[in-house]
Amino acid sequence: MQFGPPQAKEASGTVVAPRIDRIVPTRGPAWGGTEVTLEGDGLLVGLKVKIGGEFLRDVKVHSPQKITGTTYRNSAGWHDVLVRNPGRQEAVLPKGFRHE
Repeated sequence: MQFGPPQAKEASGTVVAPRIDRIVPTRGPAWGGTEVTLEGDGLLVGLKVKIGGEFLRDVKVHSPQKITGTTYRNSAGWHDVLVRNPGRQEAVLPKGFRHE
């Protein structure tokens, strides 16, 4: 039996974890409102993106390699960027975004 969304499967039946290569821009104000683009691979519809302790809002999956979203208010400093696909596979870009 296989679990998870069918688009997360390779021909072998293995679930593919997402990958984050970069985020643009890498900085934004602590009060939020910065539209960011994440590039990588294995990014699936229904994923969640978290910067520090806050999820992005208005997340759009443009392709398995590109998503966009808008930051919420967060504490100042560098924060990890976490992507979680619907099947709970995760990728982290350590200290990928700075709230200033």
